[in-house]
Amino acid sequence: NQITWDCAQGNGFGRGLPPKADNEAKYEYARPLLADPALVPDCAAINLTGTLYQELLRIRKSTPAFGLATGAQVRKRVKFPLAGPAETPGVITMTIDSRGLDPKWKSITVVFNATPGTATQQVPALTGKQVSLHPIQQASADPSTRTASFTSTTGTLKIPPRTVAVFVQS
Repeated sequence: NQITWDCAQGNGFGRGLPPKADNEAKYEYARPLLADPALVPDCAAINLTGTLYQELLRIRKSTPAFGLATGAQVRKRVKFPLAGPAETPGVITMTIDSRGLDPKWKSITVVFNATPGTATQQVPALTGKQVSLHPIQQASADPSTRTASFTSTTGTLKIPPRTVAVFVQS
């Protein structure tokens, strides 16, 4: 298969099954989904996805904490404060201590919400802190992403469905 770069011609969705070694047992479920024309993304979806991916790349480039170079740095700075039973199923909350790495931010909190509903994540360590959605996401092309929010009095992050939200602590 090849990538089709012209969104008017589609993007290759449904033009083959995923690699057999890891996915063959799921082929009976995948075949009808991949053949369903209602699931083929249109130009608007393809273009928005590309734009949102570019936003994440700009966040990565502008935020030194995402450039940790060694395993030791990752172990020292990256935490999952709600790991285990405190974490909402389908949601991952990750914090990065960026003190000494980034002149703008003390910490970065990333919430991956893979669920179809809004996620509300209470992170006690953020209570009373000055935290906001990353400036790039505040101006996101996705109006849903722009609604991600933080309540300082409770340390609560609110993330729209199927969204990766990056919060910064100043």
